Amino acid sequence: MHRRRTKTTSGGRGISEHLAPVNTPSKISEQALEVRELTSIDQLYGFECSDPDLNDYLHNAALNSFDEGTSKTHLVYYNSVLVGFFSLATDIIKDDHLIEDDAKPGFDPHNYPAIKIARLATHKDWGGRGIGLFMVKQCMAIAIVISRRYAGCRFITVDAYKERVGFYH
Repeated sequence: MHRRRTKTTSGGRGISEHLAPVNTPSKISEQALEVRELTSIDQLYGFECSDPDLNDYLHNAALNSFDEGTSKTHLVYYNSVLVGFFSLATDIIKDDHLIEDDAKPGFDPHNYPAIKIARLATHKDWGGRGIGLFMVKQCMAIAIVISRRYAGCRFITVDAYKERVGFYH
C-alpha cells in the first residue's frame, strides 16, 4: 500500500503527521478490521474525522468519560492504522416512547434498558469502505453479549445528528 504524508490538526492538540491511504481497497473486509479498547491517549495519534465535535470528544474527553463511568470507547484498526471509533453508554427508553409492538406482553416497566451508540466516526480518509457498518455491527454484538451475560438490555439506541440518522436504518 502506498501512502502519502499529510499534516492534520486534531481537537486543539496541534499538528501531527498522518499516513493517509492512497491505494486501499474500496471495501475493507470485516476480517481485516480489529477492535481495541481505548486505554491511552497515545492510541489516538493521527485520527481525524470530518466532525470537529467528534474529534474533540475522542482526543479530549473519551478517556475521562470511561473513568467517570459514562461511556466506553472502542477503536477500530486496519493494518495497525486507526480508522474509526465508537463509544457506548447505557440508556433508558421510557414506556411512553414505545410503540405497542415493542413492549413485551405481561411486562409492565416504566423504563426499558438500552445500550446507546453515543458516538461513532470513521477517519475522514477512510470513509465509504464499510468501516461504519462494521462498527454498528460491533455495537450490536456487544449489546447482545451484555444482554445475555451481564445485564438486561432490550434495545439499542443511537445518539446521531439528524442528517445522519438514515445511516443507521
